[in-house]
Amino acid sequence: MPGSGRWGARSRFPILFNLSVEMVPARSFAVVLLVVLGCAGAGCASVAVPEEPTVPNPARPVWEPPALLEHLRFFNQNDLSDRATGTVGFAGTAAYVAARMREFRLQPVLGSSFRVLYQTPLNYPLGGVLSMSGAADTLSFWMGVDVLPDGRSDSGAVAATRLARVSPEEAPGEAGGDPLPGAPVVMIEATRATTPYLEALARQGVQAVLAVGALRPNPAPAPVDGLVVMQIVPEAAAQIVNRSQAFLEAWLAGVGPPVLALRARLQMHVVADHQPLAGAMNLIGLQPGKHPRLASDLVLVCADLDALGRFGGVGVFDVRHMGAGAAAVLEVARLYSAFARYWPLPERTIMFAFWSGARVGHAGLKAYLRNPPWLLERTRAVIYAGLAPEEEPAVRALLAAHGLPLYVVPDPLHEEDLPPFLLQPPPEVPRRARAAARPAPAVSGRMLVQRAVAAAQAMADSVNVLLLREAIRPGGVVPVPPDRLRIPAEAPPDEGPSR
Repeated sequence: MPGSGRWGARSRFPILFNLSVEMVPARSFAVVLLVVLGCAGAGCASVAVPEEPTVPNPARPVWEPPALLEHLRFFNQNDLSDRATGTVGFAGTAAYVAARMREFRLQPVLGSSFRVLYQTPLNYPLGGVLSMSGAADTLSFWMGVDVLPDGRSDSGAVAATRLARVSPEEAPGEAGGDPLPGAPVVMIEATRATTPYLEALARQGVQAVLAVGALRPNPAPAPVDGLVVMQIVPEAAAQIVNRSQAFLEAWLAGVGPPVLALRARLQMHVVADHQPLAGAMNLIGLQPGKHPRLASDLVLVCADLDALGRFGGVGVFDVRHMGAGAAAVLEVARLYSAFARYWPLPERTIMFAFWSGARVGHAGLKAYLRNPPWLLERTRAVIYAGLAPEEEPAVRALLAAHGLPLYVVPDPLHEEDLPPFLLQPPPEVPRRARAAARPAPAVSGRMLVQRAVAAAQAMADSVNVLLLREAIRPGGVVPVPPDRLRIPAEAPPDEGPSR
């Protein structure tokens, strides 16, 4: 580059000026000299003057799909795919994100660390057993295929020879806590198994609940005290009552006797790890604003970083939380760090945040709102990349309580016909049962990652559009004057030097 101490754009013999005769052998020097003289005779037509590097432009961002692919591959590699809050896998992912933020020259929000620690209650089921044993035979149900511990289950073991149901018109808790007669184990439809409903059943003396429906990992901040809860698919539930699925559906709706005698002894056992104050962390970095008045205003750009990898002793591939939103935020942070070196941008300060605890009631976002490192009244907008549609009402209510506007950048993957997650039963589960529980996905894992890259790039585009409006005023995109000397043009030989 001109003025950088290297050969200039107007030099016809750039190599010759850097030669050191004392350090180059005679033969090598002769060869180089012949090449230089031959180039001079030919007019050096093959030597091209290097062009100036392209200055990043916020209005025409250039994303790097290889970088997005690198982020997504790291987030979903086998040893770190369990990015659940409070796990070793999340800590490894957090170290990667912190390293990238430091590479992008973001400013740590507290001291020299991007990690902001907080404490939150967590309840993770570690495993469970459901079986029926009689005088003639024993029936066992496979974890991840037939049954799955519920995230609100307490640790415990329950045995019963009778099974009760609570019909939809029988709302527990309305009878003043009177015990439910019949059996300590209750079977209900999964759609009715809300946390208040389960707590009401526990107050009425129920010891265990079988929630009939699709298996769905659902981590929770705390268990329902003294209640063992397991999810069970309709086919397995019909085997327990020794009836058809049609009978089971009608029985759960209130048709037939409220209590059924079982043909064998039912045994339920769940082991759960409840931590009242588990250690968790968010990752937060700043791109300082450059406007003398607007720099004290903040635009918060955030995404969820956690995802399930194991649940109840069963492997989980969290399809809807592959980290595309987090990858998009990292890419936007990289680009705006480059903008800041060439332009007086951004005008408002941008905070890039990666939340944990999204699967347990958005604990990371709540921790930020309890102890904000930036005044909430100076926060102009919250841009949330990849927020799932079913989680938007809860997040919007959290932010609205503090007067913060929310702009959701949806993940295009959420609009595709893909399962929210894929269960990976343990190896001891027979292959036929594994195939029945986990049908072949419509796309391969590699194709899924490629779709996630495209989704991350689309989200990065949308985030940038919002930042242009919120962090940069209209008409405020003015390039920094180039910090280098201009070489004067050579005067024509016949006119002499110009004055």
